[in-house]
Amino acid sequence: MLMKSIQKTAQKMTQKAVVEMTTQNPLLLLLILGAICCGAWLMFDTTSTTGMSAKPPAITVNPDAMP
Repeated sequence: MLMKSIQKTAQKMTQKAVVEMTTQNPLLLLLILGAICCGAWLMFDTTSTTGMSAKPPAITVNPDAMP
């Protein structure tokens, strides 16, 4: 019971802080949202160099075999 009350109070305080932050400094909100988007993009990017380096190429070309 006490934990739920603490959680509700924390949520209300967080929401109030976010509202105050966005009304006072919208540029900071854009910066935070941009950082979240960049982090999500990096997490779900399947064509990054680290993901590709773990896979061997499907077709290899032997330069000595070329006519």
